[in-house]
Amino acid sequence: MLHQITRSNPNNEFILLTTTPYNNITSDLLVLIKLFQIPKFSTISVKNLDAKFDKLKNNYNKLKKKKRKKIVWMNQLKKELIC
Repeated sequence: MLHQITRSNPNNEFILLTTTPYNNITSDLLVLIKLFQIPKFSTISVKNLDAKFDKLKNNYNKLKKKKRKKIVWMNQLKKELIC
């Protein structure tokens, strides 16, 4: 398919990116999208990328806190059961 895209028209230009995010967080994806989109005037279905990714980051952080609390609670429960 890549061959067809590059050979179908001599005026075709493209950039092929690949990455493995280091932290696997929403900001990693946003950085890649920002290479091709203006965050506040996006041409894709999300018009304001910064606002959307801020919301995603906040939701991610809330879930992370809940997970930490659950781990602490499970460790306490284990200690109580062993004693």
